[in-house]
Amino acid sequence: MKNFKSLSEQVGDKITRQLENYVKSRSTEPFAFQPVSAQPVNASTGKNYKGLNAIWLSMQGMDDPRWVTQLQARKNGWEIDKSAKPVLITFTSYSERIPIKGEDGKNIRDENGKVRYERVTRPEPITENAWVFNASQVKGMPPLMEFLRKQPDQGGIGPEQAERWLTSSGAGFDEGNKNSYDPDRDRIILLKGQNYHSNETMHAALLKQLAHLTGHETRLNRDMSDRPGTAAFAAENLRGLLTSMLFSTELNIPYGFEMDKADAKHLISHIKNVPNAVQSAIDDAKKVVTYIKDLEQQRLQKKPEVKLVLKTPDFALSEQIPYKDKVYEVKRIYKNGRVEIQDQSTNQKIKMDKADGLYNNLLEAKKNAALQVSLATAPGVKADSSIPLIPNEQQLTAGVKIKR
Repeated sequence: MKNFKSLSEQVGDKITRQLENYVKSRSTEPFAFQPVSAQPVNASTGKNYKGLNAIWLSMQGMDDPRWVTQLQARKNGWEIDKSAKPVLITFTSYSERIPIKGEDGKNIRDENGKVRYERVTRPEPITENAWVFNASQVKGMPPLMEFLRKQPDQGGIGPEQAERWLTSSGAGFDEGNKNSYDPDRDRIILLKGQNYHSNETMHAALLKQLAHLTGHETRLNRDMSDRPGTAAFAAENLRGLLTSMLFSTELNIPYGFEMDKADAKHLISHIKNVPNAVQSAIDDAKKVVTYIKDLEQQRLQKKPEVKLVLKTPDFALSEQIPYKDKVYEVKRIYKNGRVEIQDQSTNQKIKMDKADGLYNNLLEAKKNAALQVSLATAPGVKADSSIPLIPNEQQLTAGVKIKR
């Protein structure tokens, strides 16, 4: 197929035609882009289309999201309608098939006389074109529901995943009369919930503004200083539009959002007059999607901070504790929690643990002594001289059964 426009040009033409029809109309309501269909998928491989391919195939307005090349249809025994028109997509080719050469430089052939080929890696990847047909144009293909039942479960699709992306972004929100992003305050301004037709359209609007939010200097650092009517503003508007479309094709939610006639005119002019405007915007849109997904992965992988809490031993080595007219010195602390003390008056050594009454009595005496010292030294607090700093046995043993 020759003399066809590039994929980005075709997408740009589709967008401008919709906007031009709106500008020419007498409608006083903001323009709303039509929602995309379900996420496009290759009927032969079961893999979803990505990037500009996904946007372009979604814009075809087909009820069946499956697409297939002519070669894939033939291999599967499917027949393409003779009147069917293919749709252009592109793909990045990292390898190529080349004839296998012999030592004499001639092509090597098989037993049937056909040239043998091998696949080799290209020095640099290139973008190639392909043409696909929708399942509605193909005979013999299994019913859609049968195909979908065999597809792997894609958890997180829809508004729930959109909310997770919004949460991971750390975006702040305010309510207002128009959807917008305020780069000065780094806040997303959204219409009140009751102004949306559905939960899906609300999330579509959120995702478009989320795309603009990534332009902040602390994120992807795009020029967000220009105001409506400028070329930079139109470029950012197109970038947000295509990013919203990319999000929507992955989440199976509408990308439809509103745009007034003034913004529509500037966007039309930008697409028509700026070379590669759509391709540049889609390249940035891919970066935005990758950035948002990376933020979610970082949030999921981030482990909660574990604070190491070191337990302070009840007693310190060489600590002296007055109790019952005696003073006990801590001589040794064992790993199992046992403590060896020595009666300073008799030099008798005693081993004890938390199950022993003496252990708990000495610990209580230590705490009470520390409390009295704290009260005595606290500013503006007058210590009660009637309470001894070292408690007597009656105070310590009141209500406590002491193991002898």
